[in-house]
Amino acid sequence: IPFEGSLDLHGMSIEKARELLWDFIAEATRLEVRCVRVTHGKAARLDGKRPLIKSHVNTWLRQHPQVLGFTSCLPRHGGTGAIYVMLKRTMLEGRDE
Repeated sequence: IPFEGSLDLHGMSIEKARELLWDFIAEATRLEVRCVRVTHGKAARLDGKRPLIKSHVNTWLRQHPQVLGFTSCLPRHGGTGAIYVMLKRTMLEGRDE
């Protein structure tokens, strides 16, 4: 899957990760990018719960109106520690597509 932008959320707080993700999607949408990669990491937690940022990113992307869908990356792009995010096509004024 070809992607045109990438964001790495490793080591960020939940609040900062959400803010950066929303800004990144907004900018990608503005630039009419259709697919981006978001790296959230896959480190196992000692308490046995799901990785925090990974589970939050999943929830946030399901709520975002510009997100068409997302899936885990190929191993060479981060595997289960990253996702490809497909963005909806935007119809800008004055364009006939």
